[in-house]
Amino acid sequence: MTPATLHRLASPNGFSLEVPDGLREVPEREDGSVCLVAEADPWSFPRTFRPNLTATVAPLAPERSTVPQLSALTIAAQLELGVHVAACDVWPEPGGADGRRISSLYPAMDTTVVQQQYVAIRGGRAVCVSVQCGADRLPYADLVFRHAVATIRCDFADPVPEPDPETMPRLDAFAAERGLELEDLGRVRAAQPFVSAGPVLEEEQIEALRRGKLRRGIDPAPLQTAGFIDADGRLTEMAETAHQALRSPVRQVQIEVTSDEGNRDAVLRAYQRRDATAVVANAPPGRSGDGYTLDVIASETTPVALARWLGLAPAWTFALDDDSPDLELDGAVVEARLAGVEAPAPAHASTALRRMWSQPWQVARLGSDRPDASVTTVISTPEAGTFRLKRDRGAGAASLTPLPSHSYLLELLELAGFGVTAA
Repeated sequence: MTPATLHRLASPNGFSLEVPDGLREVPEREDGSVCLVAEADPWSFPRTFRPNLTATVAPLAPERSTVPQLSALTIAAQLELGVHVAACDVWPEPGGADGRRISSLYPAMDTTVVQQQYVAIRGGRAVCVSVQCGADRLPYADLVFRHAVATIRCDFADPVPEPDPETMPRLDAFAAERGLELEDLGRVRAAQPFVSAGPVLEEEQIEALRRGKLRRGIDPAPLQTAGFIDADGRLTEMAETAHQALRSPVRQVQIEVTSDEGNRDAVLRAYQRRDATAVVANAPPGRSGDGYTLDVIASETTPVALARWLGLAPAWTFALDDDSPDLELDGAVVEARLAGVEAPAPAHASTALRRMWSQPWQVARLGSDRPDASVTTVISTPEAGTFRLKRDRGAGAASLTPLPSHSYLLELLELAGFGVTAA
């Protein structure tokens, strides 16, 4: 973006920011605390999601006078709306207390909508700037978001009330040890469980759908109940869609998860065609259940299914080495820990590494059948964050790199076929 492509939107309440000329203000949608609304205009794609920006400015109160309070309330509101909250990151403020970026996604108009919300206290008021777009336009929306936040002006300076201790969210214990006052995000994952809309099937029933015909001896009841076959045993239109995806996908995505606390591997496979995808998965990580669920979804909503099933949620992740983001380790030591929780931490491990080492590990391997694709391995822990694991077996070495939850979200979007760049 250059200044020639930008214009400033200003609200009568003294709040303003800059957006590119491709976004135009929609004053009829501005009301109450919603002081600015802009959307892509002109927009020549009526059947696709229109990128938009919304800004709200509201007075503070004792129950909402700190950034952790505002962050917790914003996340709770998003969960109430049914969107999938994927990430919450600290967003540095110039000369003031840090704000938050909260990243969410949800299906709309047969695509995945990605929402980024900036939440902060500016001029003594609660400010939230939200940018929403289809996942295929995320690089553009990310530029819009970053520039809008960087150019906020507030022509007001209200006093900040003292916070009500009873309404302060629980703080993250590990962050507190580092002198950081960050809200505990550990309960968000449980608040947005994966729920399949499809039937629970056995492998032979899924194989029957792949083949396109039901063999003798296979119980048809679950397929009939789910609407995949009619009373005469013929495939329905939805079953034909599943059959085409299972038999000849354009691309196949796979996630395998092992856990210290589980006795089985959790596996999801998404068979993607241009318009429709068949998602076959057993019980998500951390849950028990028999059989496989089968969901037939719009292909561009695949990231929502992946995030829900994987349990992607906000998590604070800190470097394991104060000198470098990448912690180099002896490969044999890491392999021993992957094989069993009793493996000791490396000698001279930092406090952060020892904490991460002692946490239950959930190890996810993400891959697809693209010719140039490689498998990404991610280790997630309940309290110490999420890390990308790289192994050089030939050299007997391994490395752990912090993977903030927003970057993890971008990994899933890339995996599902959206060309985004991790930030």
